[in-house]
Amino acid sequence: PSAATLFLNVKKVLRRCSNLTRGKPLCALHVVFVKVLGAYADRLRKRCDAAGQLLRTDLKQKDPEKLAAEYRCLCLVVNTAEWCAGTVTPLGDSVRRMLADDTLKSRIDSDDSLTETFHALVTHALTTLVSGVETRTEVGARVAKTDWSRVESTGDSSEYVTHAQATFAAAVPTVRRTVRDDYFLFFCEKLAGSIAPSAHAAVFRCKKFSDHGAQQLLLDMHALKTILCELPAAGALGKDEKPRVVPASYARMVGREMQKVESLVKVILSPQEGLAETFRALVPTGSGAEFKKVCELKGMAKKEAEATAVRAFGAAALTQPKATAKHVVPPAAAAAPAPAAPALATGQPASSSATSSAAQHRRTGSGGGGLGAMNSSMFKGMNTSMFKMGGGGMSSIVSGMMDRAKDLSAKAASGMKEAADKAKDKY
Repeated sequence: PSAATLFLNVKKVLRRCSNLTRGKPLCALHVVFVKVLGAYADRLRKRCDAAGQLLRTDLKQKDPEKLAAEYRCLCLVVNTAEWCAGTVTPLGDSVRRMLADDTLKSRIDSDDSLTETFHALVTHALTTLVSGVETRTEVGARVAKTDWSRVESTGDSSEYVTHAQATFAAAVPTVRRTVRDDYFLFFCEKLAGSIAPSAHAAVFRCKKFSDHGAQQLLLDMHALKTILCELPAAGALGKDEKPRVVPASYARMVGREMQKVESLVKVILSPQEGLAETFRALVPTGSGAEFKKVCELKGMAKKEAEATAVRAFGAAALTQPKATAKHVVPPAAAAAPAPAAPALATGQPASSSATSSAAQHRRTGSGGGGLGAMNSSMFKGMNTSMFKMGGGGMSSIVSGMMDRAKDLSAKAASGMKEAADKAKDKY
């Protein structure tokens, strides 16, 4: 609402000034508008940073309402920034039409820089949202802290998988009902793309694995993959809402990223005889330093692991492995997706959203309507029409993700044990 109020006041001031003069004062007024809108973007960015700080650092914060409010706030900034980006251009066009002197018209710069500022804010809000949810799952941290050498039997998924499920259940429905579908899928893609590398890097930070410990981690990674695959379809369906199908490209991406972690664990689970050949087959891009760490994870003494790695990969195996965990962030502002007409949030503070642009989506080609359509018309025909606001309904949210993942994980347990036994027999 604050964005709509801001642009409504801009329109009123612009009309009053144009009734008095079509000269230099009107040109100077546009400069003031640009400064005000830039300051508004800064306020939204600071609100994003505050939400990100809470989500990433205050892991003891368990209040579901507080966390949901921060998730929703970041989503509203996405909606608001996208709507503002589509509204600043008609503002500059309107000022140019009102100016009587062509020389003054040339002074009105295109609002591309201000548009880029708001698109960059979309990227910043999405990045903050993804990193906040990923951090709160604590998947990487908990995998690294677990003493896998003391695991004596395999069973249901580990506690950290349940914790990740709960984190997704708290964040994903809020994101889904607040932003447009293409932004929601974008969020799911980047979230899965950050958790998988984090888990992969965490394996190298562990100390030692028993066979049961490796089997349990393999089971956990399978359960986590199942959960991630279902994120785009997560939630409870409304009466008029059709079930959402998980895009095949998304499922392939999750499978590809999680396969890297599963392959690494399978190497740890395999016998020492032929370990180098198994490593090359399952981890074709792995380095000698990573192989040395795998030898240590299997229980070899440091000198024995170094000798084994040197025989297999040469002296380069003695260098430290490169960090593999990284956050996959949204694209640059120029390539950010531009959905249309997200739900209008009401009763929110200054960082809340109004609507998104009706411009055609650059990646999917989808168009928009409703509130987004007033971006291009807000400042046109100012002498004959007033600024009007509409509203958009909110979609219902979903559940069932946790139960389905738990059932699939239980069914997969026996299969994982059989796979481990077959691997031992094979090698």
